[in-house]
Amino acid sequence: MKQGEARLAAFCSAKGRMLASFQVLKTAPDELLLVTSADTLPATLKRLSMFVLRARLKLSDATGDYAVWGQLGETPDLIAASADGAGAEAQNDAEKPAHRIALPAAGGVARTLWLAPAGSALPAGVAP
Repeated sequence: MKQGEARLAAFCSAKGRMLASFQVLKTAPDELLLVTSADTLPATLKRLSMFVLRARLKLSDATGDYAVWGQLGETPDLIAASADGAGAEAQNDAEKPAHRIALPAAGGVARTLWLAPAGSALPAGVAP
């Protein structure tokens, strides 16, 4: 996975049942963000932490570090969906850049997640 790329992923039980789904965004060579529903985050973080044995990695809740907005429809600030409907684009105007993750279209309507450092303003042309 290249830096700036995003993919749909899931955490599954040993029987193959999906326990949580998330978008994985590679923000740096050594950093991944997992964007998931707030109600599944604590249990997912706890369970994934159980698999960190001797690996040199750290799992943490970055909810307070980022603001997440969803965008629907075609606007100038929406990422054009790639052929497979997933992708990410970084806006490098800050120390921690904002990221836009193209999601698969639903009912023919384009969808995007916009992640930015907490306290960032919405991009131009996007209503809250």
